[in-house]
Amino acid sequence: MGAKVISIINWKGGVGKTTLTHHLGTGIMHLEPEERVRYFGREDMPRVLLVDSDAQCSLSVACLDVETYERLIYREKRETLNDIYLPYLQNDRWESDVGSCILKWQVRASNRGTYPTVDLLPAHQELIFMDMNIAVYKRASMVGSLMESDVYKFQVLDQILLQVKDDYDFIFIDCPPSLNFLTLNAFYASDYYLIPTLLDLLAIYGLSSIVSRVEEMNGVFLRSADGYTPTKLLGVVANNVREYKQEPKESQATIQQQLFNMVGDQLFQNYVTMGDGIPSANQVGYPVYALSGTNSKAKKQGQEMLAVLTEMLERMEG
Repeated sequence: MGAKVISIINWKGGVGKTTLTHHLGTGIMHLEPEERVRYFGREDMPRVLLVDSDAQCSLSVACLDVETYERLIYREKRETLNDIYLPYLQNDRWESDVGSCILKWQVRASNRGTYPTVDLLPAHQELIFMDMNIAVYKRASMVGSLMESDVYKFQVLDQILLQVKDDYDFIFIDCPPSLNFLTLNAFYASDYYLIPTLLDLLAIYGLSSIVSRVEEMNGVFLRSADGYTPTKLLGVVANNVREYKQEPKESQATIQQQLFNMVGDQLFQNYVTMGDGIPSANQVGYPVYALSGTNSKAKKQGQEMLAVLTEMLERMEG
């Protein structure tokens, strides 16, 4: 059936989209063998593709480190997601070698090695112009109502990933902080989506509008595109939670309750706490799991990320 595709979506910035994408994708490699049997039916490592669909390129840098990213993308001129979008828009019978844009054996596991079964489809900063390109582009062959004629503008990433879905078990997409064409392309291509948030009043304000908007787009795509399957919300994950005695501090506990009142059991029971473990790992270009033996906060955050991952897998089963 091909990979399960999961988008990490929020139209606010700084809520942990990239952090969650990076750590869920690589966290699968840190599950115990019995957990892999439990969730995947086998002990061997699943195959994962991380897709950076944000012009900030944060996921690409987090996976590779700054020096490696700049060498591969700017000096060696490796192709990125940006190079695949326009050919599809320009050609009804588009064909491209998506596999040539995917970086293999490059996603860092530590300073001593990489993940052999985690690949990266990187971003380029020029992806910032792609939303405008998609918006203004018009195929001369397209006729009909606005949505029916333009629905192909939301199907680009789906067509890109269709070439490689059978090569992976999971595909995680890091989306830009907006609900623009790039994010809606990711949504269209996905089986599921997750919403990260901070336990902050401004962060959760409007969160229900995100759910309403993407559900509205589900309806639009169902009416406009043959064979479309609605994308399901897996839930809302709290990030950077400040704790006191293993519980969210009082002010954040209040926000947590407000959030639960808004979304109910869509709120994940597990969350990720604030700490220097993840930022320290980001600085050197690998996930927090690599620091679990030397940094107590990193160990705690790594355990929390794995708890979020297993809850996600259980929700997918449910």
